[in-house]
Amino acid sequence: MELPVKERIRKWCEETGLFKEEVEDEKSFFHFKVSAPAKAATNTDTLTINTIDISQPKIDSDKIITQAGIAFEKSLMLSLQSLSERQDIVYDLYMTLDSRPESYFIDYSDGTIKSIVIFEEIYMDGLSKDRLITAIKGVNKSLVLALWILRPVLEELANKPEKIESKPGMEAISGSEKIAAFCSRCGKPNEKKSRFCTSCGSSMVIG
Repeated sequence: MELPVKERIRKWCEETGLFKEEVEDEKSFFHFKVSAPAKAATNTDTLTINTIDISQPKIDSDKIITQAGIAFEKSLMLSLQSLSERQDIVYDLYMTLDSRPESYFIDYSDGTIKSIVIFEEIYMDGLSKDRLITAIKGVNKSLVLALWILRPVLEELANKPEKIESKPGMEAISGSEKIAAFCSRCGKPNEKKSRFCTSCGSSMVIG
């Protein structure tokens, strides 16, 4: 007899040594935090991205969402704004992520990047251990590539000791804390407490 989807995903993550914890998420049937694969994890003096979120949203239960992201602090946004090559960096960022199989959402306005979320949806009829682990690796790789493109800004902040006390310029975000809900109409991620989708305006309220 096949295990329920939650137990299957947890079992696969435990077998591969990636499972970290289950977290509460009122908009999901379950929400796991897993480690980024060791060879792809990023851990430097200026950032730490080593957690991927896996959830089954109540608003679209036929999907498993694998996602990871970063939200930038004001100091990094101002540094990006001041760079003369800012447009080239932003262009490279979009072009690189467009070439990847994963989906992404960039909150970019007024010359600043406020957050980046990488995600991949797996439909239930295509769910397997191989598909899930591939999605985890892909999401992590796309996020690492995005951060690499932004390295001129990160390096600038790293050279300012007064700003590097606690991972300057960015913070890891998870589905349960910042961008958690996916619009059932357009598929764009939104903040957990959003009542309406910021992309298409559809209601985000369940039930």
